[in-house]
Amino acid sequence: MKTEVIIILISSIIMAIGIFVYLKNQKLLKKGKRILAEVVSNRFDSSEVTNGRTIKIFYPSVMFIAENGEEITEELDIGVNYEKPIGEKIKIIYDPENPHTIKQDNYFSIHIVPWLVFSMGVLGNVWMIFEINGVLNILIE
Repeated sequence: MKTEVIIILISSIIMAIGIFVYLKNQKLLKKGKRILAEVVSNRFDSSEVTNGRTIKIFYPSVMFIAENGEEITEELDIGVNYEKPIGEKIKIIYDPENPHTIKQDNYFSIHIVPWLVFSMGVLGNVWMIFEINGVLNILIE
């Protein structure tokens, strides 16, 4: 029973993180400014070998001029498996009150990622509730 409670707590925290990130993204969508930013560098973070394949993760840094005239250089928060070409223009959203708060302007990072995180938390909670109530044993038999 102790393990189930711990998993429910962890799953609930994961759900809360998903909701927090979604609400933060919605706030950025409402008050943020959309702009094209230029890729200025790529930070290699990790490499993982899966089934003999090496998967590399790169975090691009972008530069843009905020509406107050300040030149901002920030790293994107979601990595990609290839180096983005230096000089490539990508769409971002930034917070005019804090121009260092940026997000790549695409549907996946703004909407899908938070809901995937939230859904993982929901699945963990549902699984544990079923486990505690013996529903999984009934389904297996």
